[in-house]
Amino acid sequence: MPQRPIAARQMQFRPSRASPVPFPLSNAERLGHAERSRGLQAPLRSPANRRIDRAVHDRPFQRCLADMPAQVGKPLSEISFHTPDLDAPDRRDCLAASPHPLKHAGKRPRTPHARVSRRILAREGSVFRLARTVGIKFLVANRVPLAVLDLVLRLVSAAALSSAGRYRFLLAGIHPRSLTTTLRRVRRLHDWPRAWVRAAHDYLLAAHERAVAGEVRLAAEYQRVAALCYHFAHVLALGDHRYRQQLYTSAVRLFRAAAPHLERPILPIEIPWHGIALPGYLCLPSDRPAPVVVFLNGASTVKEEMIGWAQPFLERGLAVLALDTPGSGEIADSVPAAPGQEDVGWAIVEAARTLPGVDPRRIALLGVSLRGAYAVQLAHAVPEFAAAVAVTAPFDPQPYVGALGELVRHDVALAAGVTPEHLPRLAPTLSLEPIAPSLRTPLLVVGAGNDLVVPPSESLRLYRAAGSIKHLLFFERANHVAFTHLEQWTALAAAWLAVMLGV
Repeated sequence: MPQRPIAARQMQFRPSRASPVPFPLSNAERLGHAERSRGLQAPLRSPANRRIDRAVHDRPFQRCLADMPAQVGKPLSEISFHTPDLDAPDRRDCLAASPHPLKHAGKRPRTPHARVSRRILAREGSVFRLARTVGIKFLVANRVPLAVLDLVLRLVSAAALSSAGRYRFLLAGIHPRSLTTTLRRVRRLHDWPRAWVRAAHDYLLAAHERAVAGEVRLAAEYQRVAALCYHFAHVLALGDHRYRQQLYTSAVRLFRAAAPHLERPILPIEIPWHGIALPGYLCLPSDRPAPVVVFLNGASTVKEEMIGWAQPFLERGLAVLALDTPGSGEIADSVPAAPGQEDVGWAIVEAARTLPGVDPRRIALLGVSLRGAYAVQLAHAVPEFAAAVAVTAPFDPQPYVGALGELVRHDVALAAGVTPEHLPRLAPTLSLEPIAPSLRTPLLVVGAGNDLVVPPSESLRLYRAAGSIKHLLFFERANHVAFTHLEQWTALAAAWLAVMLGV
């Protein structure tokens, strides 16, 4: 007798037609489709990719990059890091990596990549010129009213979304054909949730068919993608907060049911904090106790999506805990974000002692967007954290919070626990300027030159102001959260954290 379908109970309806959803993609296939959507044929190796993904760093970092002895034939997921003497002059903020394979390991690179590095060295201040240029683009993009966006969708549909804009969905496991079909159904903003719910139903039908056939693991993968479709639906469910929450509740229910049956099982956990349970997902690299990286989601990302970024960290021997903090995910309504909630960090440290397969002495934080700033705040308040990563995080939002577009302002206000009208009053409490100089936790800052949500200069300001050991990855052509370069920065962040956590 075949095993009972894990998706059957969650389905809202069962279409009579055959499922149009293609066979689910492996991780390698996802990356391949995503790279081709950017016009790149050989991920992480082609000259075009090196040109696009060239990071612009300050001079000490770049000197380390030019001097880095690389290992032969190592892909980026296995890249090795050289940690210089952090107490030496001009070396406190250096950690070097070279993606360029050499004929003889241990030699100084004599390659076009190294020559490019020297040219970058000659362009002192180029990062700040770039930030000023993209700042104009930031202001223009945030001035587009929703009525204009709705008109554009009526004319061309969401299928006009650029390849860079599609990248996030492809990496979540949405098949390119399914993604194109879903985007074509969006002819106005209000069509967005309906189109993604329809995509979710297609994936649930595929999950049901696989479960009836006894292919439980494959059914779980389809159901995981269906859950993320509900998440993507809730992101742009405007004007109806209750409907928005119902969509995300469906995403959580589906994901939680599928999580134990995935190829790499994901464990739902809860962290107690002031009598409240902070929900999360834990993914372990092995049976031995491992250092843990705590993922903190942004305004439009959720733990169900971010736990899918865990693979590079697991390959480095790091456990991953994707966690809902006040104002996010399942507890966004019941536990709003507010100033003075840094004691969440102590709750994480205490709970790590009881989590299975976790080394409580080695904990790091990784936050994206607004929660990137929160990661810095937690690291400043709780010295037990061994390292922190802030991805496209705001540094001081006071000057530009009033210029944010309506969609961004809506999401940020929800994440901050206020109405959009009250967001400017809250902006001073979100500033990292008072605490960054006294930060003592090692910090990796990931910046994006094409960020239209947080000005690119914010990452640079955070990097300059941080008083701890610090490192910078700045991708000139990346968008917000560097979704277009997700596999690159997660691999580099995982390698950096492995060094910091002593793996």
